[in-house]
Amino acid sequence: MALNALLSLQPSADYGRSYMEHVIALSIDPTAATEVRQAAQALRDTPAAPSALVQIGRPDMSALDKARLILDYVRNRVATLS
Repeated sequence: MALNALLSLQPSADYGRSYMEHVIALSIDPTAATEVRQAAQALRDTPAAPSALVQIGRPDMSALDKARLILDYVRNRVATLS
């Protein structure tokens, strides 16, 4: 959703309108840093539905870490455009 703020300042039809269209576009955007594209690719490839198995122990927070990296990227881009 943070990408909506960036797209309001710098519109791009390539990014589509939905969350997944945004993530897919970011995953292949040559203007984004490699680590940001990789984070978007990881989110794109993360299943939407959780596993039917109950996880015991430490939960996998990698998707949240990837989302934070993208949020920081967008925050910095918005700051430079504002």
